[in-house]
Amino acid sequence: MAEKTGFTDCLAGITDAVRSGDLTGAKRYAGRLLGELDQHTFGLVADCVNTIERYPDRAEVHLRARWKAAGTDTDRAVIATFGAAYTHRTPPPVPTPRRPARDTAPRDERTEVRPDTRRTPTRRAELRRQDRHDALMAAYEPRAGVDDEPPGDTAVYASGLDYDRAAVPTLRGTPCVRCWLERAPLDYDPTGDDGLCGDCRDKGRPGIPSLPAGHNRADAVRARCAFLAATYPCARALLARWWKTYATPADRAVIADWVHHNPFPTTPAPDPHQPTDHPTGTTGHQPTGDPAEQTAAHAGCTQCGDPLDTTDTDLCPECHDVEQMVSAD
Repeated sequence: MAEKTGFTDCLAGITDAVRSGDLTGAKRYAGRLLGELDQHTFGLVADCVNTIERYPDRAEVHLRARWKAAGTDTDRAVIATFGAAYTHRTPPPVPTPRRPARDTAPRDERTEVRPDTRRTPTRRAELRRQDRHDALMAAYEPRAGVDDEPPGDTAVYASGLDYDRAAVPTLRGTPCVRCWLERAPLDYDPTGDDGLCGDCRDKGRPGIPSLPAGHNRADAVRARCAFLAATYPCARALLARWWKTYATPADRAVIADWVHHNPFPTTPAPDPHQPTDHPTGTTGHQPTGDPAEQTAAHAGCTQCGDPLDTTDTDLCPECHDVEQMVSAD
């Protein structure tokens, strides 16, 4: 019983010293306690301490099981002392549940208010603020009613641009003088360009007459102008289209010079008192139905003289395309 009382007193002294913060006294009691224990009791104390540290929540259950398995009263007294100390321990504080920081929106939690640190604006600051206000009003006062925004574009979508014609790629070179289609690079003969494409040349359609050897680009442009003027009644419109669409600056100068030296004839105004003959119209000459007259009337195109594929019109398909092209311009 004396050993039990001594062990209990030493363990109680260690507990009181730790609670009061006297670590030096706790070490002194612990040294005295360990110095008085034998090898078996020292191992039992080490096992009890290990159980409490390893199972802080269920140490009482493990100590009770060890107390029941003890073989001597001394061992039970040592285990009971540790069990009593564990039972009367101060429970750890329960942590307050908090939301994770990632779920909390950032907030400015500075709630401190110090009225004594607030200062009233000085006279100099008031004057500086008044000067700034006066300068601002002086800058904006003469601008009342003045619109500084640039005027918007008055053109609206599809107000004049033909998107179908704008999508057509640029013509390379000059078109055929008969079908008015783009010609292949092989159709351009630098020694003598007849102005025809491969299909029209194969069909035997007349083109620009051959030029003498040693001619230059200006001679070829003049020959093309003369051919258009001699072939089509609307040569003025065709030359204007050539000058505006696919002529180079050098070609434009030659075209303008040719038109200046070869003026187009002025067509006199028709007499309103004299009827005009129309081959297929309702006024003037009326067709009689004679086969010979119909054959003579539809023997060829009225502009180029090429044979007609149909008797419904007096223009070949190429001249009809020229009429539509000129009217579109």
